[in-house]
Amino acid sequence: YYEPETGMYLVSDPLGLQGGEQTYRYVPNPLGYVDPLGLAVCPKLYEIYKGLRAQGFNPAEARDLAKWFNSSWGKADVYLRSAIGSGKIDYVGISRNVLNRYPQGKYDLELLTRLTGQLPRNQARAIEQAIINAKRGNGFTNIQNSIDPAKDHFDAAVKWGEEWLKSNGFGGWLQ
Repeated sequence: YYEPETGMYLVSDPLGLQGGEQTYRYVPNPLGYVDPLGLAVCPKLYEIYKGLRAQGFNPAEARDLAKWFNSSWGKADVYLRSAIGSGKIDYVGISRNVLNRYPQGKYDLELLTRLTGQLPRNQARAIEQAIINAKRGNGFTNIQNSIDPAKDHFDAAVKWGEEWLKSNGFGGWLQ
């Protein structure tokens, strides 16, 4: 049992799990786990931010993009689709499982993430949006943006997607 006035338990180790000289324990201060001013550094977010700064993003772009990348749920592949035999790519998309998304024999699929493996979903969306921006109106059937252009991170995300495409040998898709 616990006594809030003293911050201690009243019963010394009721389950018998913690022996020793002092079997009573103080309860940790719950305020020690709170960051009301938001000053504590999130290591994962900071690593993403540092990486983006090293790639040449300004502090505001890196901050917005790091937050967005860090909020990714799941992973996805980026693929290009064309009708069987047409040889003309008409769609770019992302999917957790591309082969389950399209029936066999109807489309040819080119997986851009074949060598890198699946990416965090928001990074895949940035690559998809970079291709949509470059190819919109050139026979591509994508009618929706992958990223809302009104979002603060839109321009930085497209820039990141373009850089990923160039550094992985797919820069031609930006022309």
